[in-house]
Amino acid sequence: MDYFGLSGHTNDELKKMGYIVWMPVQEKGSWLGEGDDPTFMNMLDNGLRA
Repeated sequence: MDYFGLSGHTNDELKKMGYIVWMPVQEKGSWLGEGDDPTFMNMLDNGLRA
């Protein structure tokens, strides 16, 4: 099960709820790499057009 979208829980709390925590919980607002790279890179003024 994926715990994406849940907040305010520690790694241990998520494990007790039945989630597999394969990566430690990150702080709110940290970078998310699930398809964000292409979207973010298009916002940079690098002279390239997507």
